[in-house]
Amino acid sequence: WWYSSDLYRATQTLPIPPAPGSLKPHPDGVVIPANPKSCPLCQEPRTNPAIIPDSGYACCYPCLYRYVEEHRRCPITFIPATPEDITKLYATPS
Repeated sequence: WWYSSDLYRATQTLPIPPAPGSLKPHPDGVVIPANPKSCPLCQEPRTNPAIIPDSGYACCYPCLYRYVEEHRRCPITFIPATPEDITKLYATPS
C-alpha cells in the first residue's frame, strides 16, 4: 500500500536538501593549511585521518587525539570534544 499511496509519490518528487555549511574556524583556533591534504596541527601530509564529527575538520589521528586529550576541544572551531568523539576516516587510495 505504501508504494501506491499519494504520500509515497509526493516524497519522491521532493528535492534533496543542500549539505549544511562548514563551521567557521574560531579566531584563536589553529590555522587551516593551504594544502587540503595537510594536517592543521603538524602541517605535514595527513596520515591516519580523523575528525570530530561536530566540527568536520580532518587532522592526523595522533595529532588530534593528543590535542583533544589535553584541551578538550576541537583545535580549529573550539567546539568541546573528548577523545571518544574522534572518528577515524577510511578511504580507498586513489
